[in-house]
Amino acid sequence: MRINIHKSNDRAFADYGWLKTRHSFNFADYFNPMRERFGVIRVLNDEIIEPGCGFDIHEQKNLEILLLPLNGELKYQDQTGTNTTVGHDEALIISAGVGIIHAFGNNSESLPLEVLQIWLFPKVKDIEPRIQCLQFNARERKGKLQLIASTEIISDVLWINQYAWISRIELKKNQSYKYSLHKVSNVVLIFVIEGSIQLMGDRDMVGYHRDSLEITEIDGPIEILASLDANLLIFDVPID
Repeated sequence: MRINIHKSNDRAFADYGWLKTRHSFNFADYFNPMRERFGVIRVLNDEIIEPGCGFDIHEQKNLEILLLPLNGELKYQDQTGTNTTVGHDEALIISAGVGIIHAFGNNSESLPLEVLQIWLFPKVKDIEPRIQCLQFNARERKGKLQLIASTEIISDVLWINQYAWISRIELKKNQSYKYSLHKVSNVVLIFVIEGSIQLMGDRDMVGYHRDSLEITEIDGPIEILASLDANLLIFDVPID
């Protein structure tokens, strides 16, 4: 098993006034030849959007876009007629396909919005655009895996146009969990939303707040130990 830790402080940072954002991969004016993608994950942006602000109307094509509010409420609209709000216990996925024109931002006029914006390359290009939003019960990820997006069609799980599984889990300090791949050839990225973890068997492999642990050449279960109370987002995705 090979592990790369991408530290939070090594992410690119941009401050546009209305938006503060950190990029785990190349985005906008940031370019690093070593940070183009991880497997089919193309973008992992950690964003704070000021009250009443947001991304203006723009077009996206052939991307699977996951919007995951961590605090606050996101508003979303597009040319398909979708006009909705997404809370911090919800997630929205957009299969852009042949092209979708949309806008999204902070629904509040007084409080900031903290949101993860994630792009994955699709398994099938040029599909008809598709939007899906679901609510998730935070209690159901306490100490156990909560699947939020899957290549399989599963009730109460977002469908994603990719051989990918995206999950959340919250672990108490000293609690452990063994993660097994859904697809044997996939790779795994663990994004530490809060807290700290280490991969058991290697004391040097420690991830802190907003670090990413990028894991390849996986030959068995990944043993995760929470060094502090930890809130994790786990991507199980194809290498390309």
